Amino acid sequence: SENVLATKLMQNGQLQFKTTALTAYPKTREIETDQTVDVASPQANFVSQGLKANLNDGQYEFFNIRGKYEPNS
Repeated sequence: SENVLATKLMQNGQLQFKTTALTAYPKTREIETDQTVDVASPQANFVSQGLKANLNDGQYEFFNIRGKYEPNS
């Protein structure tokens, strides 16, 4: 809790989640929060009102997203 920073390394950079509280489930490799999450990646920066992520298959669920997306050209 408090200043949580979770980082996933990717081939084209990194995906970062900044939030005030994050729950991790090591056995299932899942993370979740109902707090505001600042998300930064090489292609997008946005704010989500919550996050559910499965680190096994890379599935991310964001809620009430606000931000911008810039695809690679």
